[in-house]
Amino acid sequence: MTSPDLIVRRVSRYFFGALRFVSGVCRSVYQPSRYAIKRGYIHRSHILPHDDRGWGEMFQKEVYQKAKALMEQHDWQSVIDVGCGSGYKLMKYLGHYKTLGIDTDPALSMAKTNYPDAKWMYVHEFDMASHSADLILCADVIEHVEHPDELIKALFSIPDWKCIMISTPERDIKRGWFHFGPPPNPAHWREWSKKELYRFVSGYHTVYFHEITNVEQATQLIICMNPDSKPL
Repeated sequence: MTSPDLIVRRVSRYFFGALRFVSGVCRSVYQPSRYAIKRGYIHRSHILPHDDRGWGEMFQKEVYQKAKALMEQHDWQSVIDVGCGSGYKLMKYLGHYKTLGIDTDPALSMAKTNYPDAKWMYVHEFDMASHSADLILCADVIEHVEHPDELIKALFSIPDWKCIMISTPERDIKRGWFHFGPPPNPAHWREWSKKELYRFVSGYHTVYFHEITNVEQATQLIICMNPDSKPL
């Protein structure tokens, strides 16, 4: 038998969810789209820092597996992981290649301690024009960045890349199509639907591959290929 408290919580969730949806629709009349996300969406004004330590391969596992498969398929040799976190997935799936992991503390200090023979660099030290790699990986990072347009431009400015992989949570799967923000996750500035992310990234480069790689975790993955590289 359903308890009164559970009934109250459900009614409250549906009521306030409907209220937020109606408010979002009303805002969409006058509030323009930002970063290709629907009109009326509320972007966070501040976030809590994200700490990747301790997660292992709980998230984005299939993204790194896809990266490994592409490296093997095309006989590529080098990887730059922008937002590598603790470095666990980078080392497990791609550690036998030439790698460079980019992030901030405390995660990067953990990566340096656990994998001292690998190459790591802080975000503020990373000069895009001075480093190159066959594959550029940016797994579930864009939602943690205040100005994602600057991140996308920076990724595509890295010299001689052959493939760029970008993943992020798919908002409609995770929150519902009626969700107008802000993200319940306090470490996310914003979240994209599949159509929105395609529209956003394709404004900078042709998208060759875009799919939901993990429905349970609502992970979507975009792959862009350098025109001079082999097709997927």
